[in-house]
Amino acid sequence: MHNASLIVSPLKQLWGAYERQLERRPVLTQMTTSAVLWCSGDVIAQRLEHWEKQQEFDEKRAAAAAAASSRKAVKGAHPSSAEVGSSDAALPPLDIDWRRAVMTGLFGSTFVGPVGHFWYINLDKWCARVFPGGGAKFIAAKVLLDTAAMGPFYVAAFFAWGCALIDFSGMAEFKRKMAVDFLPTLAAEVTLWPVIQGINFTFVPLKHQLLVVNTMTIFDACFMSWSRNQDDWLAKVKGWIGADGAVVAEEQQQQQGKKGSKKQQRQLEVAPLRLEGPGKR
Repeated sequence: MHNASLIVSPLKQLWGAYERQLERRPVLTQMTTSAVLWCSGDVIAQRLEHWEKQQEFDEKRAAAAAAASSRKAVKGAHPSSAEVGSSDAALPPLDIDWRRAVMTGLFGSTFVGPVGHFWYINLDKWCARVFPGGGAKFIAAKVLLDTAAMGPFYVAAFFAWGCALIDFSGMAEFKRKMAVDFLPTLAAEVTLWPVIQGINFTFVPLKHQLLVVNTMTIFDACFMSWSRNQDDWLAKVKGWIGADGAVVAEEQQQQQGKKGSKKQQRQLEVAPLRLEGPGKR
C-alpha cells in the first residue's frame, strides 16, 4: 500500500496542476499537451520505420548469406565481394530526426491544440441547439459532425504541414500525397475515431475531451507520421498482407500435397491385395 501511495500521490498532484492550468490558461495548456504528445508520436513512428528497415535489411542479408553458401557448395566457386559485403554489413543504429519530431510537435501545438479547443466547445454548443438535453441523438450528431468535418480537414492539414515545413517537398508532393494517400488515410481514421469519440463525448467532461483525443492521438500521430513518410502506405500494407497470404497458401498447398501423397500410398498398398483376392478363392 505504501508503494502504491508513492505512485498515486505524484500523479494526483500532476493532475491537479494540469486542472489548475486548464482553468487559468485553457488554450496554452491544450497547445502544450498537444505538442508533447504529437512529438512523442513521431518519435514512435521513427522507431517503427527503423524497425521496418531492419526487417528488410535482415531479409536481404539472409538472402546474400544463402547465395554465398550455395556458391561455396559448387566446386571451385567463391562468394563475390558484393555477397560477402552484404552479408557482413550492418544497418546503422537509429538516429532520431529531432527536427522532424519537433516540427510534428509544433503541428500539434499550433493546429491541434487551439483548433481542437475551440472546435469541441463550439461543436457542443451547435449540437445542443439542435438536440437540447443531451441524449443519444446529441452524441450521434457530435460524432457525425466531428467525423465529416474535422476528419478530412485534419488529414489534409497534416499533409500540407509536412510538405511545407517538415520535408520542404512543396505543392507537387502535397498534391501527390492527397491523390495517393488522402482517402486511405481518412478511411483508416474513420474506422477508429467515431468509436473513440462516441465514448469520449458520452463519458468525459467537455474541458477534458481534447485531452482524451490527444492521448489517443499519440498512436494516431505515430500512424499519421509513418503514413506521411511512405510513398504509398496502403500498397505497402497490401504487400505485407499479400506476402503473409502467399506463405499461408504455400503451407496449405504443402499440407494438401502431403495428404495427397499419403492417400496415393495407401491406394498402392491396397491394390496388390485386391489383385491377390480372386486367386486365393
